[in-house]
Amino acid sequence: MIAWIYSKPIEKFVNQMNVDDYKIKNAIFDIVKYFFDLLVNTGGQNSFINYVAQFHIKILSDYVKRTQKIKNLPIDAEISIKIYCYGTVCTLCEFIIKPFEISAKELVNFFEIALPEPLKKYFYKDAEK
Repeated sequence: MIAWIYSKPIEKFVNQMNVDDYKIKNAIFDIVKYFFDLLVNTGGQNSFINYVAQFHIKILSDYVKRTQKIKNLPIDAEISIKIYCYGTVCTLCEFIIKPFEISAKELVNFFEIALPEPLKKYFYKDAEK
C-alpha cells in the first residue's frame, strides 16, 4: 500500500508527456528526482523495487495504448517496456543507494538514450511511425 501511494506521482509525470513542452526527458528527470527524494533511505527493499517496476510497466503500457487508441500492445512494445522499466528502476535504485560517478542529470541522459528503439515512435512526436 505504501509503495502504491508513493508511485502515484509518477503516473502524473508520464501523463504530462507531450503536453506543452513537457517531453520524455522532463518526465525521466522528474521521476529520477522523485525517486532520489523518496528512496534515499530504503536500502534495497526488493519488494518495493519490484512493485515500482510493475507500476511503471503499467503506466507506460497504458500510455501507449491510450495514445495509440489500441486495446493490446504489440509484442515488441510490451517486451521493450518491461526491459526498459526493470532496467531503469533497478539502475535508479542502485544510483540512489550508492551514487555513480555521474550526476542525476547525466543519469537521465543515459535513461533517455536507453529507451528501446521499438518504443521511440510512441514517445517522440517526430519519430517515424
